Amino acid sequence: MMSRAMLLRSALGSTLCFGNTLAIGTTNMTAHLLEPIPGESPCGPNMEYEVAFAELERAVMGRPEQQVGDSIVPAEPPNWRDVASQAVELLGATKDLRPAVHLTHAWLNIDGFSGLANGLDLLRELLERYWPQLHPELDPDDDNDPTMRLNILAGLCEPQTVLATVRVTSLVSVRGLGSYSLRDVATAAEPAEDGDAVDMATINAAFTAADPEALEQMATDLARACEHLTAIETFVASQVGPGLGPDLGALRVLLQRGAKVLDEKRPAAAEVLPEEEGDDDPIAGNAPAQRGPACPRGPIVSREEVVETLDAICSYYQQYEPSSPLPLLLRRAKSLVHKGFLEILEDLAPDGVNQVKVIQGPQDTE
Repeated sequence: MMSRAMLLRSALGSTLCFGNTLAIGTTNMTAHLLEPIPGESPCGPNMEYEVAFAELERAVMGRPEQQVGDSIVPAEPPNWRDVASQAVELLGATKDLRPAVHLTHAWLNIDGFSGLANGLDLLRELLERYWPQLHPELDPDDDNDPTMRLNILAGLCEPQTVLATVRVTSLVSVRGLGSYSLRDVATAAEPAEDGDAVDMATINAAFTAADPEALEQMATDLARACEHLTAIETFVASQVGPGLGPDLGALRVLLQRGAKVLDEKRPAAAEVLPEEEGDDDPIAGNAPAQRGPACPRGPIVSREEVVETLDAICSYYQQYEPSSPLPLLLRRAKSLVHKGFLEILEDLAPDGVNQVKVIQGPQDTE
């Protein structure tokens, strides 16, 4: 029988032979990590009390803020590449949900939503293939109580870790325009209290200028992540009983929100009109193909959607008709969206407010 130390060395060696974890991509690494562990059990031994396990748990914590004499040493976030490397090494020696969840979070930080989808795929396959022997093991003396496993999976919805990372993970990135996340979109939709807030027009411009294939891949990654998340919930519920499985709804909501942002802000595919043979009209014949109408979004149902629509219109003029004065008027209209009738009147026609109050008559204060 191989010792635990030998298993770790063997796992590290196979990882190095297989290629650098981050260089080969998370998709290939997922398949590699799903291979059975050589030995008596396909899941290997429980390594919870090994040094490597404790080192991984410390690595995911980063370094807290420290005071050294009169100086404050700021906190440092985890080195996610180091976390991924340690988790991969452990998973090569033991099939355990704990390093798998840490690896999923690391891949999210390293590869964005593609990494998250691959991490959830890994978790799903580990659960479906190795449920009886997976670590932490079910306790036969306690009616195979799955509480430890459920608590580990619940870590996918920890507000200060995975969910916080999802909110700041880039949905679109364009050189010269920036990289924008769910948090940026939410911030831009709120009335700005200072000049540092992200402008929705800039975000919309980034989506317009982004590589369509990159946006399509982003949509695919979000859909894959949702699919694996649902499969995890469904499978675990089938093992522990309906309504007793993990509730991963908080993560699903964020992923669906990201998919909705992509769907709304991705430009519609341009409609290229076929050239008619024998058309001698030099203007029509040489004019560039015009962008087709955007897919209808349905009726506007909130002030936030009004703001988004105005931003989208301003973004169009900024890119295609920069000399138009219309964005000046539209931005003025945008600033009035969240105001009441009298506030709007006072903004547009201050002298008219008193006239309205006279017409309105004295108000009953009771």
